[in-house]
This record gives sequence, structure tokens and C-alpha cells, in this order.
Amino acid sequence: MKKIRYKWFVTALVACVLVAAPVLAYHPDTETIDKEKVLDMMASPGLVILDVRMIMDYSKSNYKIKGAQRTSMKNLANWIASVPKDCAIVVYCNSSNDEHSSTIANKLQNLGMEKVYFLKGGWEGWNDVGYPVEKK
Repeated sequence: MKKIRYKWFVTALVACVLVAAPVLAYHPDTETIDKEKVLDMMASPGLVILDVRMIMDYSKSNYKIKGAQRTSMKNLANWIASVPKDCAIVVYCNSSNDEHSSTIANKLQNLGMEKVYFLKGGWEGWNDVGYPVEKK
């Protein structure tokens, strides 16, 4: 009987973690931005698009959003030193749940950047509608 309860408990715990993980990773203080708005902003000076796709996702594609720079969480502090604090930064990751880009956008805000957004829908959403991309 104890064995059955333990298996049920572990199963329930795993289910809760899987359901809650994306919600816990989302940072409500960081603003989302939709792809249409980013497309409009691309002609503006002072916009930085930051590709933070996980290395596995990044290596699966030969493309990135046009003009995007690349960094990882590990190199974020070094990267931020080269970016003016008053520029607008749009962060994107691969997936539509945006949890990785949300986390990095929040970290950028904590490091003093003022205008930070994460792209709603990420790379998948951008690429699916055929918006501008370029070879990496």
C-alpha cells in the first residue's frame, strides 16, 4: 500500500512541476512585444534584437532574425557592457512559451537596462509568418 501511495505522490509531484514550470519562469515585470511591432521598429536606430535560443535550438537553424545579435545567459554581463542603456532590446528564444527569453529579459532589467521586451511567440512565431531573417 505504501508503494502505491509513493508512486501516486511522485506522479502528482512531477505533474505539478511540469504544469507550473512555464508559469514560474514567466516574469510579469517584463513586457512582451508582438512580432508586428518589432517589424515596425526594425527601421529605428537604437533597437537591439537579441537571440537567446538554447544552443540546441540555435544549431538546428541556419537563420536568425535580421540584425539579431547572439548571446547566452552565461555571457550576458559581458554582452551588456557593449550596449547603450537607453536602447530598446527585444529578446527572443525558440519557443512560443517564451520562458527562456522572459528570464533573460528580466535579468537585463535587473542589470539596469530600461527598455527590454521579449518577443511573443519567439523564433517559431517570427519564422512562421515569413518576417525578415538572415543567415547566421
